[in-house]
Amino acid sequence: MRLILRRNRHPRTFAGPRQPAAVFLTALVAIGLLAGCGEQDAPPASVDDPALPSWIVSVEPEPGEQSSVLRRIEVNYVLQTGGENVRLSVDGTDVTSYADFGREQNVGGPGSLFYDFEAGRAIVPMEPGEHTATLELVELEDLGEQPQVLDTFSWSFTIQ
Repeated sequence: MRLILRRNRHPRTFAGPRQPAAVFLTALVAIGLLAGCGEQDAPPASVDDPALPSWIVSVEPEPGEQSSVLRRIEVNYVLQTGGENVRLSVDGTDVTSYADFGREQNVGGPGSLFYDFEAGRAIVPMEPGEHTATLELVELEDLGEQPQVLDTFSWSFTIQ
């Protein structure tokens, strides 16, 4: 008896008896990837959020956010005139002079403010627990006078 081995002339492709298994596995991978997409962090609260005043574009951390990786407070805003500015307080302490501004001084338009907890100059201890941030829109007065507060927005977040 003679044994004849035939060599397949065509390389294996998905066409053939393994096609249903490959399609099933591909579908499972796609479903898993799509399900994982829904677990991403949400974008910062934005002007579309009815809780934010019109002059605030976004705040981070978001109102009510709970996280163990918070390292700073970031606020994006729009000023109408060069006579307006913003002040940030954390847990009742004004931290504006310890924050970095991402705009030219005394001009209207978009701007940002960053209060970095780990910059070595944070004066408010950011220990685990609930914290409250307050942003004030102020109109600058003459030198030596207190600015007039035009609007205030407060929100809370939790460091775990």
